[in-house]
Amino acid sequence: MLAATAKGYDTGVVIGFDFDKVAELIRIPENHVISNFIVVGKAIQEAHPRGGQTPLENVLVRNKF
Repeated sequence: MLAATAKGYDTGVVIGFDFDKVAELIRIPENHVISNFIVVGKAIQEAHPRGGQTPLENVLVRNKF
């Protein structure tokens, strides 16, 4: 991603897809695992802003279940 960006391209990581289905579609060997995809190209618009982090008090529980 750094090399592509240095050459003037935009990049992004793709996650949250059906790993097994993609592995089947692209016929990777059984002893290989897909973890993510990296897309490389020229952006046609600015990326959407990131959503931010959930406040700690919304996800941290102390001294109880």
